[in-house]
Amino acid sequence: MQKLRAGLELVVVLIFPIVVLAVLLGVVLAVVLAASVHGALGRIVAQLLFIPVVVGVIAAVRQALRARMEPTAGPALTREADPELWAVVDDLAQQAATATPDRIVLVSDANAEVLQAAGRRELLIGLPVFAALTVGELRAVLAHEMGHFAGGEAAANVRTLRARTFVKTMRDNSSILIRWFFSLYYRVAVWCTAATSRDLERRADGYSARAAGPQAAADAARAMTATSLVWDVVVEERVSLFEDAGRRAPLYEAVRHTLDAKAEDVGRAVTELLAEERPRWDSTHPRTADRIAAFEAMPASDVPRDDRPALALIGGPGVRLHRLEGELLRAAWPLATWDEVVAASLPALGDRSDRLLLALHEDGALPEPTVSAVLLAVSDEPEALGLYLVDPGDEASAREAAHAALAVIAEGTLSRVPGSRLVLDAAQDITLVDADGSPYPVGELAEDPIRLGDLLLASGVPLDRPVSPSDLRRPAREPAVLAGIPTVTVKALGRAPFDLLICDDGLLLVPLTESRVSLALGGDTGQARHLRVHEEAERLADLRADPTATWIPQERIVTARLALTGGRLTLTLVDGAELRIHSRDPMSEIPVWAEHALPTLLGDRLIVGRATTAQPA
Repeated sequence: MQKLRAGLELVVVLIFPIVVLAVLLGVVLAVVLAASVHGALGRIVAQLLFIPVVVGVIAAVRQALRARMEPTAGPALTREADPELWAVVDDLAQQAATATPDRIVLVSDANAEVLQAAGRRELLIGLPVFAALTVGELRAVLAHEMGHFAGGEAAANVRTLRARTFVKTMRDNSSILIRWFFSLYYRVAVWCTAATSRDLERRADGYSARAAGPQAAADAARAMTATSLVWDVVVEERVSLFEDAGRRAPLYEAVRHTLDAKAEDVGRAVTELLAEERPRWDSTHPRTADRIAAFEAMPASDVPRDDRPALALIGGPGVRLHRLEGELLRAAWPLATWDEVVAASLPALGDRSDRLLLALHEDGALPEPTVSAVLLAVSDEPEALGLYLVDPGDEASAREAAHAALAVIAEGTLSRVPGSRLVLDAAQDITLVDADGSPYPVGELAEDPIRLGDLLLASGVPLDRPVSPSDLRRPAREPAVLAGIPTVTVKALGRAPFDLLICDDGLLLVPLTESRVSLALGGDTGQARHLRVHEEAERLADLRADPTATWIPQERIVTARLALTGGRLTLTLVDGAELRIHSRDPMSEIPVWAEHALPTLLGDRLIVGRATTAQPA
């Protein structure tokens, strides 16, 4: 059955170019027949069918050729610095009868995987995996990955990636009259490749069981699920403190201490997650619960357990691990303890409270940006306030959102009371405490605005003092420019050209002056245009303050639809307005937008395909 599924995948994916050629020939025949009946009819059919298919083929070929596995960025774990890790990997590769990877790279994901990039075999291991697993569990994980190398899947993934990219791009750029066909074909291709992938995952699990023992493999599967859950919490609640505090603390400590302090909660969450996992037609992995059950059904193994921390394979905690963690972070923050980082992030609570009050006032939710106004709003009509905080259509969460906003504002206000401080408690929770070290009961009082108001008054909080924009702290980090696109036009902003700067917090449209317009439209070289954009990026702060420039913060963008052909980016904003940004050099610029800058800025809000009208989500 597995061979049948693998053969079906090969047929469905690899014959797609032939299918496209057949469709193209069929469309040409339809155009010829229509033209023989009536010339105007032939032109209509060509516009509706032939031209979109040709455009789709061109875009699909370009995207498929560009789709490749790039070498992974991240600190390398070398043989010289990490001989114990390489000894384990060499042993597992020998057991799997495959070649040892060319590189081992430390990454920030709670995962391990293999890939082939630029002809080199790479093994990627996440820092959280080292922090959470034992050596025996890590052996099981790495044996699974060596099984993928042994099956030749890393190299095959590149071909599959290009084939699926080709099919998907044809689907996204086809005429509406024929898109249904490519959409159906894409779903069939995804179904076939996903089914084959699940078979390969089960085969790789066999390598885990043989190399580390079935029990270690089962424990590793559970541990990886727990690690993923804890890492999400660490990233959301701990890493976010680094920018506020201006310093960093050891990430491996956060993972390990959270796992230990919340062992019962994490274990319960893992059990619930495994029970709720449902198989999907496009899942590339079997259900984790099924994999664990398969391991536990295997006969016991005589492979000895190794319960040392996996960090032992890279030298354990120390200066080198701190340096490796620093290389994974985007800013060079100085190293500190977690207590120091938590304490130094205290001012951010007040700043967050002020920003929320100002935003609610500017949106019309509050008559004035004061604590008393939000207390009254939550006491009288929490749902009405909450509607300003939830997505359209999510009215059921409005009341809960209002109370959560009140908790944020109250906590930020209390953070300014003399003696208040943030501490990391025994349960690894970040808690705001008063001068005596007692936690403020903000969470439990957020449901009772009257009692919460009494607490604030007793603490000396000025409830009726309005917040002013001048109260806000300067951002700890200057915004970065991800990409610069020279000479675009925006229909809603007139005929004059702009330069577009894609920043990590929004889009900036810089109008060209008259002298620069003549230069931009007079045949200036691409090098000169890009040099101009580079110079603008160096002056980002000044340009954002320039009233002639148009700044679009990322939170105003509901959806963005990018056409790979035609050179158009269509933005739908929160007020329903649309901006259509056209590039004058779409075939060279549009793929750049799609690959890195726009996905980094917008995430799931970016839709790559035909630039039709986007509707607010």
